[in-house]
Amino acid sequence: MEIISDSRIFPYISIVIPCYNERSTIRYLLEAINVQTYPREKLEIVVVDGLSTDGTREIIQAFQQERGDLDIQLINNPKRTIPEAMNAGIRAARGAVVVRLDAHCTVAKDYLDLVAAKLETTDAACLGPRMIMKPVDTPIARAIAAALSTPFGPGTSSFRFSDKEGEADTMNFGVYRRWIFEQAGYFDTQLMSNEDYDLHYRIRKTGNRILYVPSLMVFYQPRESYAALWKQYWRYGYWKSQMSKKDWRSLRIRHLVAPGWVLALIVGFAAGIFIPAILPYLAGLISLYLFVGLMFAIRQVIKTKEWHTIPLIMLCFIILHAAWGAAFWVGWFIRPAKGSMT
Repeated sequence: MEIISDSRIFPYISIVIPCYNERSTIRYLLEAINVQTYPREKLEIVVVDGLSTDGTREIIQAFQQERGDLDIQLINNPKRTIPEAMNAGIRAARGAVVVRLDAHCTVAKDYLDLVAAKLETTDAACLGPRMIMKPVDTPIARAIAAALSTPFGPGTSSFRFSDKEGEADTMNFGVYRRWIFEQAGYFDTQLMSNEDYDLHYRIRKTGNRILYVPSLMVFYQPRESYAALWKQYWRYGYWKSQMSKKDWRSLRIRHLVAPGWVLALIVGFAAGIFIPAILPYLAGLISLYLFVGLMFAIRQVIKTKEWHTIPLIMLCFIILHAAWGAAFWVGWFIRPAKGSMT
């Protein structure tokens, strides 16, 4: 039976989970949803799987059998991209509220209760939770989490560190009122990354608001290696340039900082070959960058007292900015490549 209601107290909520080869984390998320205090009859889970080959599907199917009272749909996503997964999940969802959660995150047991309560007090079309890093227990993973929790690392998006509620231009793990997809459209299947920012940009163009709510918390497991971090932020930078070519007005100054830094280094080194007088200025730029990065790294380490991780965090900053910045320029001059959820 189709249920598209908007009860003032308990709206029907559909949790959409795009996933591919997430056997190490998917059960933790399903367990977190299973223990939600939200009414069972007002909740469904829509898992959109990119035909996983690592046992993810078997874990989901086993969970379906174990928790027969929990409504779980498993949908195939043969195109194996996040926009395709989200669109398929939204179209299959029955709820008046669509909550996106990824397979490598978890939430507290009252998360959906807090979502419903907040929706009762605001007219915002979308809510954005605060993203709390929850790394695996290795020095590099903890360093990556620390770097991602600062404005210097991934940028000034409030959903990573701010305690202040307010309007935002984007967020991760969005909570959407179902009707907004009819007004702003669905996820752009031509974008393999930055698809959420693109949707949020179109939502704001309709005159609707996106509200960042730090009391809503999603616990996110970041990448565990420098190679994986580089790959992730290369993908982000590449597809940010594709989105900016789609509509340059979507760009913010924070999006251009890393590309500007990379461009300055390349131009500076190239010019320095012919004009040696430029090299001291270039050295000053690099020194300033390292000093600012060091200050942010120290601020993070003060909380943990793990002083030996400062160089690890500094390396994370360099990887984040170099990958994003270089990929932006590569993407600007190269046609879009095929992408996937990997």
